[in-house]
Amino acid sequence: MTQISRQFKIVVLGKSGVGKTCLSLRFCQEKFYQTQDATVGASLLTKTLKIEGNEIKMQLWDTAGQERYESMTPMYFRSSAAAVVVYDITSKQSFEKAKFWINQFQNFFSEDKTIFLVGNKLDLSDKRKVETSVANEFAQRNGFVFFEASAKTGDNVVPIFEKLANVLVQETQETPKTQKQILQHNIKVAEKEKQKDCC
Repeated sequence: MTQISRQFKIVVLGKSGVGKTCLSLRFCQEKFYQTQDATVGASLLTKTLKIEGNEIKMQLWDTAGQERYESMTPMYFRSSAAAVVVYDITSKQSFEKAKFWINQFQNFFSEDKTIFLVGNKLDLSDKRKVETSVANEFAQRNGFVFFEASAKTGDNVVPIFEKLANVLVQETQETPKTQKQILQHNIKVAEKEKQKDCC
């Protein structure tokens, strides 16, 4: 039996209709539905990837994009490792909304979290309203990973989540060392304070 060595909670954010559910389904189940009901609250999809010999379980929390559910969405941020923020390349409004969700996600945490910015509906590039260069520059300026993809054709969908899994695995390998260093520093400080008190 294969043992899951790590699992990561990922929230998928964005305006209603940008294709969050379609992207999640394409990655997790290799399916695409031309018509898709709007998500209510959030739905959970999972997929296991093999990264560096380890089985990595990706838990995708596909959140509702409709405005009436906006106040509920942050409740799904808790304990998430990263966010995939989606916009529609044929809609400038959805790109601006992506910025809103990025701010919401960042403000929820006291520490930096991994954010992937994804322009969906690449199959409709002839109707593009958000230039690749604009989105890419925004992502680079803010330290996000940027992709464009098509949930309909499947183009570039898997690479998004494979890259995300690799980034998260690397982060977890680095984090214990950092935490250990912090702990060692705190112990040294405490010992110095103790020595001062003794004198």
